[in-house]
Amino acid sequence: MATIHQRQPWLRLWTDMPNDPKWRTIAKVSKQSIASVMAVYLHIIVSASNATERGRTHDVCNEDVANALDLECEQVDAIVNAMQGRVLDGDQVSGWDKRQPGREDGSAERAKEWREAKKQANKGDLHVSGADSVSTERTQTQPNAAERNRTLEERRGEEIREEKNTQTPPTFANEPSTSVTKAGAVCVVLKSERIPSVNPSHPELLALLAKGAEVGQFTAAAQIAVKAGKPEFAYVLGIVKRQMESAAAIAATSMTVPAPIAVTVPGRPGVDPTLARLDAEALVPRKGPSAEERARIAELLKPVVA
Repeated sequence: MATIHQRQPWLRLWTDMPNDPKWRTIAKVSKQSIASVMAVYLHIIVSASNATERGRTHDVCNEDVANALDLECEQVDAIVNAMQGRVLDGDQVSGWDKRQPGREDGSAERAKEWREAKKQANKGDLHVSGADSVSTERTQTQPNAAERNRTLEERRGEEIREEKNTQTPPTFANEPSTSVTKAGAVCVVLKSERIPSVNPSHPELLALLAKGAEVGQFTAAAQIAVKAGKPEFAYVLGIVKRQMESAAAIAATSMTVPAPIAVTVPGRPGVDPTLARLDAEALVPRKGPSAEERARIAELLKPVVA
């Protein structure tokens, strides 16, 4: 159950959020891209964090979210409906109290651990003076006092530095890091060319990049799509795919070598072996027949002229 807290200037994201399989499920149900699903969810939890009763989505306006993300309101409605039962429970963000605790400093838990360690250290020592007891009790309050003197920004800054030192970057199974980086670069370029909905994990995009497609090809294709009045991600991929197929067909045609032509000489049965060999040699690129070859050809043609 959500509780009322003082408004926090920040909120938490769990470390597996970018690769959470629920986004793919929601994207499939809503028929929207994974990037759009994650962007809508971020808007929802930020609004829930700023709500009077943290974790509630009363203040979320789908129309405002659609305008902020350059989406249609129907797209946001479909995404929010698909989130129900997965990351939303009515007007409550699922798992809010677990992921967004009201107290962040952890001083009570640390003080408890300190007292337990002190108890173990002093176990068996039955001759503790009154002065030592007072001194010990005063020392126990130091962790809490230090925590109170530190600002929320300082504590959060230390947590961020610790997370950076301990976390490892996410890995993508069966996908080289260069492909992921290039797909992301393509999507950034397409966004700048006014293609609103993009998906760096789209299988067609990854296949085109694997075949050698360059970012510049997608930029030119996006400009063509915008001029044609079809600023759609799938339309841009189709243009690049057709361009690459045409280039491959032209390259294959230019590399085709014509078959040698059978040459016969009047008065001689079958194909003349000498001329056939000359025809085969003629397929090898060169400037022209040598003087010796021209003399041999003239010698072979003498009976025909006679």
